Amino acid sequence: MKENISSPGPFEADFSFGSGVTALVTESNLKGKSTVLELITWALRGSPRRLRTDVKPWLRNVTVEYDLNSVPMAVKLESKDGRTFAATVISGGSNEEIEESLVQGQMIGGCRLLARDLNEVDFAEFQSALMLDRFGLQPITNWQKFPKSSEGRPQVHKWPTYFGAIYLPDAGSDVLLGDIAMAGLPARILQLFCDVPLLSDEIRTKVLLNQISQDERNTSRRETEDAEVLVSRLADLQSQKAAYQASLDSIDKEASSGRSIAAIEGELRTAERRYVAAAAGARELNQILAEARADRQAEQRRSTDILESEIAALLFQGLSPKHCPRCEGSIDSRRIAIEQDEHKCAVCTSALPLSEDHPAIDAEDEVEATVEDADGGDEAVTALDALLTAEVAAEAAAAEASSVLQEVEDLLTRLTAEFAHASQSRTTAKRRDTELALARIEGAISSIPSGKDSSTRTSDTTSVLKATVKVLEDGTREAANAMFVELNEEVAKLGRSFGIKNLDSVELNRSGGLKVTTAGVPDTFGNTSGGERVRLRVALLVALLRIGAIRGNGTHPGLILLDSPGSHELKTEDERTLLRELNRLQRELPGLQVIITTAKPDAVRDAVAEDQIYLATGDGTLW
Repeated sequence: MKENISSPGPFEADFSFGSGVTALVTESNLKGKSTVLELITWALRGSPRRLRTDVKPWLRNVTVEYDLNSVPMAVKLESKDGRTFAATVISGGSNEEIEESLVQGQMIGGCRLLARDLNEVDFAEFQSALMLDRFGLQPITNWQKFPKSSEGRPQVHKWPTYFGAIYLPDAGSDVLLGDIAMAGLPARILQLFCDVPLLSDEIRTKVLLNQISQDERNTSRRETEDAEVLVSRLADLQSQKAAYQASLDSIDKEASSGRSIAAIEGELRTAERRYVAAAAGARELNQILAEARADRQAEQRRSTDILESEIAALLFQGLSPKHCPRCEGSIDSRRIAIEQDEHKCAVCTSALPLSEDHPAIDAEDEVEATVEDADGGDEAVTALDALLTAEVAAEAAAAEASSVLQEVEDLLTRLTAEFAHASQSRTTAKRRDTELALARIEGAISSIPSGKDSSTRTSDTTSVLKATVKVLEDGTREAANAMFVELNEEVAKLGRSFGIKNLDSVELNRSGGLKVTTAGVPDTFGNTSGGERVRLRVALLVALLRIGAIRGNGTHPGLILLDSPGSHELKTEDERTLLRELNRLQRELPGLQVIITTAKPDAVRDAVAEDQIYLATGDGTLW
């Protein structure tokens, strides 16, 4: 339903495109010819390229039927409001069965429903996957560098990118093929359409190599940054440690008595050990003294007992008893006489001892002599003197030990008091805090890992991938170079037949560039005129189809869409020449389809079959 224009109302249009060239011609612009290309593009590509936003709401039902590798296919886009569309995809059967299935809304004959009521986003994904699968193509993964950076990321190009080799860029664009201006992409599209062996593997391996190499560089960079942070952190900690150590030294100097608490504590512990040893020594010497004193006293008692016994004997022997010392009975004169005469005891009548040891002397003198003998006897004097000497020596040793013990005890008392005073001082608390801080700093230093080599390293994986890429490059380069030689020759030949009279040669390279030599002067593709670019692009695709047909490995679908090539420096006669030559190619390439739009009816006259021209004259529209 056309809306908001001078001639609104419902509309329905049907276009058929045979082999060769089909022309959509209007004498005025904005009469619908480009919209037809955009709707074809929407159905085949999955999304339109530049469908006008004011035209899309007019559409209710768009159906595009086509053959894909000789299999009938159809895409039906339906909308109730013209803003959102649902897509249905049908495959198989015959063209008639496809049409009948679309009319009845159910599958007829051999038709198969591939998808129904997909929204626009899902349809784009579905159609991209379907086309890649049916043409045996792989997504093109390129390594895209960020602007002004050595970093990049993989960028995946799917079916819409390949479609750039079907719907050719505007003549004003300097991109050889495709909608995306990216170095190497046009050449890769060409090589993939010619099925250059291992090219897809080479592309994917290069992207993988770039990704892994970048990851390794980033890892190395992060390690370097981490190492720098650690070095800075370590330097800061070392500085803090030195500061705390200096503070600790200063505190020690300020400690009481000018000595550190550690020094006092050390001396205190030494004094404690000395006291224990001195006390043990004193106890041992006192024990020796006690033993010496006991020995001396025992010897002295023994000597006294002997002397007293001898004196008592002498005394008793010198007595003249008158009574028995036991019963106190009187001793008669007879016993006294017997004692004197017979020298027998008047008490017990036993014989009295008569020897030289008991001379008849005065008893008092005898006792006195005995006492003198007992005091000055050599044997008694020697033993007792020895014991007395030992006792004196033991006393002296014990006294010395006691003195030493007292001295150590005094030292211990003084150090204990000094340590207690130092422990209670503010300086000590400050020292303790400083020691704790220093310990924390030392712990932090020990926790910092030792530095390691953070220079960029090449992993085994990277080395293997580099070697693989080289092998693949060598293989694909040989095949691509051979293909490019053929393409160059064909493009130059077709370009001249399309009206570029002074075209000497062209030279494709694997980076996607095209050197064009005209009148003996080489130049780049981008410096050629708009009309020359159109003809060179068409020549390139036709050459691709030719080589693919000869080799039997071409995958290009054979469809070329050209939107108003004559609007950019392509004269009417040159445009007619291009179309005439394309029409002639249908005998050689029967699958070739070219759909062109133009505002120059004279350009298609005698160049395109009458039944393949859709013409709107004057201010008329195509639909």
